[in-house]
Amino acid sequence: MEQESQIYSFQTINGQGGSFCADRAAAAKRNTGKTSPFTVNLFKESLPDHTESVPAWFFPSTYRTNKGGLSLVKSNERNFLLSELSVDRLDSIYQHLWLAGLPMPPRPLHYQMVLQREVVLCEKMDMHLVWGSGRIFLKPIPRFLLSSAFWNTHLQCPKGCECTWDQRECMIKNQRSIALGFLLTYAALISFESDFAISKKIGLLPSDLDSCQWADWQRFVEEIMTPSISNDIHRRFYYGELRLGRLNSISLLTRLGYYMNQWPDYSSFLRDQLGWLATTTIYIALALTAMQLGLATDQLKTSPIYMRAAYGFSVFAILGPLISGGVILLALTILVVINWKFQKARSEERFNSINPR
Repeated sequence: MEQESQIYSFQTINGQGGSFCADRAAAAKRNTGKTSPFTVNLFKESLPDHTESVPAWFFPSTYRTNKGGLSLVKSNERNFLLSELSVDRLDSIYQHLWLAGLPMPPRPLHYQMVLQREVVLCEKMDMHLVWGSGRIFLKPIPRFLLSSAFWNTHLQCPKGCECTWDQRECMIKNQRSIALGFLLTYAALISFESDFAISKKIGLLPSDLDSCQWADWQRFVEEIMTPSISNDIHRRFYYGELRLGRLNSISLLTRLGYYMNQWPDYSSFLRDQLGWLATTTIYIALALTAMQLGLATDQLKTSPIYMRAAYGFSVFAILGPLISGGVILLALTILVVINWKFQKARSEERFNSINPR
């Protein structure tokens, strides 16, 4: 799959049959000084129409910094948006994402329940639409992304921005493409009125959207889904749902670390590893029993080939589980050492940031 030139049809979600060529050089030549992609006001009761500023309560109160500290959004709004609208981890492995999912829009919320997936709310943008083990992680729509004033004041390139004369993508344009791609996923997740009701019930939409009706949401989706929407979204959102297990495998091979640690403690790690070892041991026991029965037959007990195979498999049955158990214990030891070193390094970094010398 080519990274810089892909042709992909969004006909399944916009009904217009438009296709796009994700040529970044051509896309960079377009004007980036765009206004809000929508005009409909979903906050009818709490926000007057044509409001030019974004209320402070539209934002979270605090956010985590890169060093693990806690900071007020109010005093670090720019850094907050850099953290909030970031898919750097997925972008770094983009050329391998075809292994984790299909370049298709996500399936509606009601169908996620048909698949018996539990919806888990997660505020990290790079965990949005990641699924595994009967769960799917969805990021609720931030209140500020539903405000046209926010798009006009925070996601619009200023005059003379470098992206208007250079082919490089500026920070604001990158954030805008991520935000627009994120809203597009909700156009697919909330396709039917039943999806709209589910999203309100489980908290995917802001709590003060109770007055928002299905017709309002339809108008909102119609406005953001323009014929050129495919050219305006970040490339991560060319893909919909992504398998967590495969993302872990990709990250382990390319970045020497898990995308998301699936083991909250060491006992769960041992339980998962010993599970497949126990299954293998049961199969070996059945195979040895079958071989023993074979030795009682006249056709096999005189066969030198069968005798050699039985001898080799018997040795494997003895040494295999022992070696596998040793490998599991070695992996656990390495995991403990890595976690200990990581925790020590992060602790020193954290204390240095709190009490700089």
